[in-house]
Amino acid sequence: MERIGREVVSCAVGDGEEGRRLTVRAEVAAPVERVLRACAEPEELAAWLAPVAGELREGGDFAVEGNAHGTVLACGPDGDGRLIRLTWLYGEQAVTSELTVRLAPAADGGTQVTLDHLATHDPENWDDFGPAAAGVGWDLILLGLTLHLRGEPVTDPETWQTSAEATAVKRASVLGWAAALAEWGAGEEHLIHATNNSLGFYLSAGAPPAEADA
Repeated sequence: MERIGREVVSCAVGDGEEGRRLTVRAEVAAPVERVLRACAEPEELAAWLAPVAGELREGGDFAVEGNAHGTVLACGPDGDGRLIRLTWLYGEQAVTSELTVRLAPAADGGTQVTLDHLATHDPENWDDFGPAAAGVGWDLILLGLTLHLRGEPVTDPETWQTSAEATAVKRASVLGWAAALAEWGAGEEHLIHATNNSLGFYLSAGAPPAEADA
């Protein structure tokens, strides 16, 4: 968790609606093509994320079991690396929510993974949880990818969610997003309120709010 870079940016999305972009960055010890397979092949995704139905190709629709659904908007070269861009929606929500994942070669033969989540702003969710509402989930997904590529997958996710290790991971993630919220410019009252709410939620329930918009 300490090696993940996190950033929050306010921006316009869709037809000029207020939105946020959350960015997470981390280096994983595997080459770009290996990471791409882990992120784009159904058998690989089922091993570290969840079963995915649909067509994992540009223009194809997909659904992640127990999670989001969307459409693959782009998948192709990005300089020396690769880019995947897709919509990422929960249920029937009528919002803008897009992911862009960039995989770039790192100096030591690994891959720099950068994930941008651009989403319509939900004022109530933002006030109560800040970027941790969606950000903790992205941290955990990045952790799952890293462990899969190491050959050390979490074999029993439900048990892991209640373990001391998971508690430490989620606490570190919330505090990491609190630092990003402070850097974004949140006032002290908002920062304390959102951080305490996020710690209380994630450490007791172990799952993100239902509307995990940025």
